[in-house]
Amino acid sequence: MPRVLTVLEAHVLPARQADLQKAYRSAAQDAFPPGLVRSSLLQLRATVRCGGLRHSGNPGKFSMRCEKRARHVVFRSFAMQGQNRH
Repeated sequence: MPRVLTVLEAHVLPARQADLQKAYRSAAQDAFPPGLVRSSLLQLRATVRCGGLRHSGNPGKFSMRCEKRARHVVFRSFAMQGQNRH
């Protein structure tokens, strides 16, 4: 069955990062909704090289990724595309 990966990225103020992580952990303890296969919250801490210098990435950037079984979503998407044609 096809799967769809949804990625949401956001900049989070340092004062709110612990709140985000706590809320995600709390929600992750519940049962997944139908079709949801996997979900993860990542804090992006990549190192960027610029002109030989190393700069830390944006420490306030988070990425939430959700993988869903998408049979109904894929078929619905194709059906909706067909409706938009004149």
